Parts: sequence; structure tokens; C-alpha cells
Amino acid sequence: MLRRRSFWLTFAVTGLFLWLFLRGTDFGEVGRELAEANYIFLVPAVLVYFVGVWFRALRWRLLLQPLGSTSANRLFPLMVIGFMINNILPMRMGMAARAYLGGEKAKVNKVASAATIVMEVILDGLALLFILAVVAAFVPWDNWAKVLVLVVAIFSVVALLLMAFLAFGEALSRRLFRPFKSRLPERWGKQLSAWLARFVEGLGILRSPGRMIPVFLVSLLAWLSETATYYFVSRAFSLGLSYYSLLVVAALASMAWALVFVSPGGLGAFDYIGKKALGLFAVSEGLATTYITVLHAVLLLPVILLGFIFLGWEHFSLAQVTHPAMAAGPSPQSAEENKENQ
Repeated sequence: MLRRRSFWLTFAVTGLFLWLFLRGTDFGEVGRELAEANYIFLVPAVLVYFVGVWFRALRWRLLLQPLGSTSANRLFPLMVIGFMINNILPMRMGMAARAYLGGEKAKVNKVASAATIVMEVILDGLALLFILAVVAAFVPWDNWAKVLVLVVAIFSVVALLLMAFLAFGEALSRRLFRPFKSRLPERWGKQLSAWLARFVEGLGILRSPGRMIPVFLVSLLAWLSETATYYFVSRAFSLGLSYYSLLVVAALASMAWALVFVSPGGLGAFDYIGKKALGLFAVSEGLATTYITVLHAVLLLPVILLGFIFLGWEHFSLAQVTHPAMAAGPSPQSAEENKENQ
């Protein structure tokens, strides 16, 4: 029943945004734009996208440093697999899969690995907000864009404060958790206590403020690289927009992708908001529809293909890395961990 409801929710949300995206589109203009495009620019577009993915792998390495040493090159295939799963399955299941893969391949606790991925989401929100703050004076704004930015700002700040509270106030969080724990069966209470301890362990980067600066800078490099993908695809269609204008399009479309997480690959929400963002710069509807459609394909298809290749290379199956029981929970040595956290 839950899976059926999840399916219909995904179907309804994706369908609604796709309808909004395609509503009023002149498909004749779309066909002409596709016929006249210079597709050679898609080659560097794909390359710089994967440069951005490598920066994300480097950021993950920095977040994992308090837990153990690994390399960005080792984490890169795991990052691609996680993105691939996000692109083909709803509810951003690639995040849970990556927590599992981080535990298996980086040899850290899976719940601690999940905490670093939560930090990634927060850092992405903060990086996009910083980028928009820098370019805000140079671009036009509509009310819908201001509301979207405000929602992401509230979410990012509240989430960061909550993670900081857990990282610095572990003793207090345990006391607050105790009444809830007492109402659970003893076994479940012990397990949740162990998970909380491991999650807090994964937030170790917050207890070293000096380390947060390079992590944030790498987050900016990741988004600047991804926006270069937007730029090269814009060259294919002679869009005529500056790089800083495309920073706004990338930020707003990516924020929509993050908030409407039920759709695989941000399908629908990314496209609709990306098209509206192009409208801020007076791009015609037909050209905007064509550009966003091709751009989204560039962002999704290569990483899906490479993700399946890496999945086989790492000797995992799709079912294995997306199984909830495997994607969560401490590793088998938990007996000792449970004792420590009682």
C-alpha cells in the first residue's frame, strides 16, 4: 500500500510539473531549434559536469575525514552511482544508497556516512544561496523566485542549526531523547541510541570550524563547474546569456529539484522552474523549452550510463544498494556500540 501511494504521489507531482513545463509550447519552434543546434558543445558540457561530480567526491572525502581516510578518486564511482539512482528512482533514494556504499567501501559506519550526506545537502543549499547573493544585483527578480529562495534559505539555516546542536550538544540531545526512548521496546531504544551516536559522529566536521571553509569552497567549485555545463549547452543553442545569468538559472532550477524530491531526476520541477528562470532573461518559450530539455538530458543520461558501469565495477546490484535494510543501520559490530550508548 505504501509503495502504491508513493508511486501515485510521484506520478501526480511529476505529471503536474511536466504539464506546467509543456503548457503553451510551440513544438514547431522546438523542432526548429533542435535542428539548428550545434551539438559539438555537448561534449565539453558533459566533461565539465563530471568535473563538478569529482569536486563533490572531494567534498565527501573532506566530510568523511573525521571518520577515516579515503580519496576523492575512490569516492567518485560511489558518487556517480548515487546520482544514477537519484535519476532513475523517486525520493532521492541514491542518498540512502550512497550511505550504504560509503559504509561498505570507505569502511565507515553507515549511519555516520548518512550524516555526511545530510551535510552535503545543507552545504549545497548554502552554496546556492551564496551564489545568488553575489549575482543578485545584476539580474531581474520575480516574486516566485524570491519565495523559492526564501524557502531554501529557511530550510538550510534551520537544518544547519539542528546539525550544529547535535554535534555540539550531544549530551543534551541524549537527555531529550531519553523520554522517547523509554516508551520503546528496550531493543529498539538501544538501537536508536546507537544510531544517534553514530549520526553525531558523522557530524565531526562541524566540531572543526577551520575545516568547514575548504568544504564550503569545494561546494562552490562543484556548482561553478555544473553551471559551466549550462553555459556550454547554451552555446549549442546560441542562447546569448552570460555565465552569471546561467548561475541564477542553475541555482533556481536546482533548488526546485531539491525541494520536489519525489520525482526521479527532478523530472518536471527542474524543467518548469528552469524555464521560468530563463523567462527572467526574456528567453522565448520555445527556445527555453528546447534548451532545458536538452540540458536536463545532458545532466541525467551520461551519469545514468556511467553509474550502471560503476555499479558492475564495484560488484553491486541495484537491488542491493537500494534495499532499505542495507542502506541504514550500524555495521555488525554494533553489540559493542550498543553497550557504549546505553
